[in-house]
Amino acid sequence: MPTDRQVTPTRPARRLTLAAAGPVLAILLLAGPVLAGLAGTLLPAFGYLPALGGNRFSVAPFTALLSEPGLATSCALSLLTGLAATLIATLATAAFLAAWSGTRAFEVLRHILSPLLAIPHAAAAFGLAFLIAPSGWISRLLSPWATGWQSPPDAVIINDPAGL
Repeated sequence: MPTDRQVTPTRPARRLTLAAAGPVLAILLLAGPVLAGLAGTLLPAFGYLPALGGNRFSVAPFTALLSEPGLATSCALSLLTGLAATLIATLATAAFLAAWSGTRAFEVLRHILSPLLAIPHAAAAFGLAFLIAPSGWISRLLSPWATGWQSPPDAVIINDPAGL
């Protein structure tokens, strides 16, 4: 029985499923904190920090930074120590691998040291600083009975002017 109304086939409505939205949500979840961090760094760098009275953009913070007297020395020291540490670590690793690779001792050491790779480098650096600082854990363990120190020595371990 024919009708006046003709039925035309329609496409099913596209529904946004969780599987389809997953990659977008993952990108937003990962990029959101990074973008917030960039905004929180770049806005004050260009003078916009309303909490401290900076209500307009300017290059005054960069002018103040570049007018600091020790900036060039500090940058050169940072670059030099970073490159020197990288070179020393690379040469020491190459020498170690050339001497020990393929030996039983190397395999044992590899298994012992593998958990250290799971520790973030910054966390390890802070831990080492707390360990070897003049008022660090080693000094506290040995003082005053083994060292005779009543207060920690005035040794510059962190923020050393020579970059050591």
